[in-house]
Amino acid sequence: MNYNSICSPIGCDCVTFDDTYNKEYGVFTSPNYPTQYEDSIDCLLYVFIADTHQIVKLSCLSGDFVKVFLNQGSGDTGVNEYSVWNSVLCGKSLDEFQSVHYSTGSVLIFEFHSDAIPNNSTGFSGTYQFVNKSLFQTDGQLLSGSQCDYQFVRLGANDSVRGTFYSPDYPSKYPTNANCAYHFFAKYNEKVKVLFQTIQLQEDDQRF
Repeated sequence: MNYNSICSPIGCDCVTFDDTYNKEYGVFTSPNYPTQYEDSIDCLLYVFIADTHQIVKLSCLSGDFVKVFLNQGSGDTGVNEYSVWNSVLCGKSLDEFQSVHYSTGSVLIFEFHSDAIPNNSTGFSGTYQFVNKSLFQTDGQLLSGSQCDYQFVRLGANDSVRGTFYSPDYPSKYPTNANCAYHFFAKYNEKVKVLFQTIQLQEDDQRF
């Protein structure tokens, strides 16, 4: 990928991360961390680029308010003043924000600014990993013509007795206006057992 194609449209400086160098995870920090970062940083992009079969996992260890752009594909040209940010990576109180985020595609970007007012903030630090998409692949059959309708059918003795299913883009945030159906069909003398291992819904989606 041409890293300049991501940063150049809005004239931002860029820090890119495309390897963990045979380690389980890599580390990113704000400028000068853990000492105070500079005032008046106009635009600094942190760009995490995985292989096409991977997604990016970002974990905040501590730090200031940072906006994250999760829905970046390998062919995207970057972010600008009109780009919609998805979430907050860090914050003054980590209880208010998620501390772990996943990209929907192979690229994740966050943007850092600092104002001209002197402060004692030390910035932020975190880790990144590149995770195989196959770890979050639904085992059912995607129904033709649908975006996220699946069926799980057990007819013969050789059919699997268990499997996994995920919401769209999991473990990243699911898209708005998603309407997905999961159909489970057991053999005539069996029952279907569905176990949710984790559920995190947006507030408006918790109303049934």
